[in-house]
Amino acid sequence: MAYFRGPRGPKVFKVDNDGNYVYEPCIDINGDTMKVNGVIQYKKVLLEPEPFTGQQDTLVELGMTSFAYHEGQGAANPGMGDPQRGREDGFYNLIRGIWQDGTPYTYGGNGYNPQSSTDTVRYVFPDDPNESGVVDV
Repeated sequence: MAYFRGPRGPKVFKVDNDGNYVYEPCIDINGDTMKVNGVIQYKKVLLEPEPFTGQQDTLVELGMTSFAYHEGQGAANPGMGDPQRGREDGFYNLIRGIWQDGTPYTYGGNGYNPQSSTDTVRYVFPDDPNESGVVDV
């Protein structure tokens, strides 16, 4: 299975009025406070830097925010074809995580269902691939 690593973005550490770093407990995937040998684990609080200041204490992986595909020329659904020059909104919508025509991705089938306002997703193929490595649609 391929894994897409997102870009890295700047973050700054939160400090108190005395200039000391602010810490918070680490939380595991179950929402519980992490402990090692009974000792609560802490991490520095990360914040977004002020825009256009160049502030940066560290870089963190931003991760992938959406994933899609397009069917190329002659696509059955107009929102799923190749993006067209002169129609930059189509390109922009794809990187925003929606189909070219502004339809949100939906769960099931090929992810394109303009009539559905529910079951919207950020990833066209949100499940793991089957045993043969193919994502069922």
